[in-house]
Amino acid sequence: TLGAIGSGPIHGADGKTVVSSYAMLGGLLEQQGYCLEVFARPALDAAGEKLVLDFLRKGLVYSGPKLDPKWTDSECTERWKRDVPPKLVNDLQKIVRTEHYVFLSNTTAAKLMGEAMEKNYAAIQKMYPFKEVPGRRLMPVFLFRSPEEYQEFYAKVFSSEVTEGAKSKGVAYSDFYATYYDAPQDPVHIHEMTHQIFRNRLRLAGGGSWFQEGVAEYICTRASDRTDAANAVKKGKHKKLSDFLQIKSLLWSAQEDKKGEDTAASGYAQAALLIEFVRESKWSRAKFLDWVHAIGLCPDNNVVAIERATQATLGVDLATLEAKWVEYCQKERK
Repeated sequence: TLGAIGSGPIHGADGKTVVSSYAMLGGLLEQQGYCLEVFARPALDAAGEKLVLDFLRKGLVYSGPKLDPKWTDSECTERWKRDVPPKLVNDLQKIVRTEHYVFLSNTTAAKLMGEAMEKNYAAIQKMYPFKEVPGRRLMPVFLFRSPEEYQEFYAKVFSSEVTEGAKSKGVAYSDFYATYYDAPQDPVHIHEMTHQIFRNRLRLAGGGSWFQEGVAEYICTRASDRTDAANAVKKGKHKKLSDFLQIKSLLWSAQEDKKGEDTAASGYAQAALLIEFVRESKWSRAKFLDWVHAIGLCPDNNVVAIERATQATLGVDLATLEAKWVEYCQKERK
């Protein structure tokens, strides 16, 4: 069984006044799903909110078969056969389990890859803290021997051409991360692992491409990698927030401009720079994690919701946030 609790205020027509409170417990059983919702008007005070959340956490008890958090060997085999290309179905090597991952692989390098990924896991958890919850399932990793096998897997899972998979070294999607064994320290791994963790541990899958790519690119790059983006912001030549937040995909919206600049790379750098600003600026650093959690729960590219979340956590609207971002680049990014 899987379950999750969500709660928060409901705003009135003006988008500012809190008129009621909402809490929800949703879950999946072996063959069914359920959702228990609580609406309270007027809005709950702290004591009332605690009472409702305590009930949702403890008031329902599940009785029935439970998933093995470490995955059974048969589950691993079934998952491998289901997702890999037909020619690799019989190539599954010994299943490797680490503290947080289960490796489904056709290479003997899974143990080495697991050691590197556990170090990355610790780094991500340090930057974007989350509690370990007993009983959480290990996150699956598909590790292939060669780029070609990874690309064929990519094509099968995403119903795309093999050439699409050639544009990446790894991909995080749903509950899994898929890649091929080459260089365990390659930054692509911690980037994609951040996507996997935001979805499967932090449960913050929203905000939009700018946010998801921003938090992932920030952790795998250095400040010097973001210098060109900072210079663009200083000169006002960056993509304005009102437009940037609405880009559906920083990767797939990329085109070569007249100067040959890769707009995907510049978009990723700008997204990472925005995360850097909120995390490292003296003005906002104390509220960074509150902002991350609020933005990650917003519907993708919903500027109204993103601005509301920013006002609730940082106390400013998006125009002021952008002005402070420009000021940060001008004064702190030299």
